[in-house]
Amino acid sequence: MNPGGAVRAQLAPANTANPAVDIVISAVSDVNLRTVAPGGLMTIYGSNLALLSGNLDGWQDLRIPSALNGSGVEIGGRAAAIMAVDPRFILAQVPVDSTAGTADLVVRNTNGSSPAFRVTVANSAPAIFFDAITADGNRAVAYLVSSGEQITAANPAAGGQVIGVFGTGFGIATPRQRTGEVEFAPGARYPGVRVTVGGQEAREVVTSLIPGYVGFTQTIFQVPANLRGAQALEVEYSGIRSNRTVIYVR
Repeated sequence: MNPGGAVRAQLAPANTANPAVDIVISAVSDVNLRTVAPGGLMTIYGSNLALLSGNLDGWQDLRIPSALNGSGVEIGGRAAAIMAVDPRFILAQVPVDSTAGTADLVVRNTNGSSPAFRVTVANSAPAIFFDAITADGNRAVAYLVSSGEQITAANPAAGGQVIGVFGTGFGIATPRQRTGEVEFAPGARYPGVRVTVGGQEAREVVTSLIPGYVGFTQTIFQVPANLRGAQALEVEYSGIRSNRTVIYVR
């Protein structure tokens, strides 16, 4: 019709498929961690979960929304806080008022609702974030409290140094947090967390929600002396152990 240069494009067929959930795991991305806890972060994988990808870049409100780009999540009829959506995954915070046991998780978007997916909710399901899978194990996202430097094989921590690791899924904090509420003061804590490094118990300083975020925790502790090389790191809260990760010590 316009041989002089009109732009042409073939329209893609509309996606009208309902969302479907394949698996729900802790947001630390360990596929073995399929139990979630109130206030913790989870990742939902599946198909057609959102029509358009999006996240909260630039978000400035005091509370995370319960829907993003038309997609929302409910657990046991309670709305989750949504942090990122994509056709293949959703990052969300488990509703703080979720009760322990099995519950139906449903994803809803403008196409419709997913079939109910059964998830296990526990009072606590602590998990440590890792950023690399190495021959030594999953490297914990760890840092020196004094400088903020990341702890790696090339930059190990020394015995006696105070370091921090990032986590999620510890459950209800003291004082109690609210679903989607952005933390602005380092006051919400988890008393009684145990930390082991290389099989030795470390002195825990504090485990708390991280100001400025939703659902993220930091556990700060002192590295035991007389350890060298890659060392297994685990945390335990309310009798529940986290996934095993690795930190490096010199």
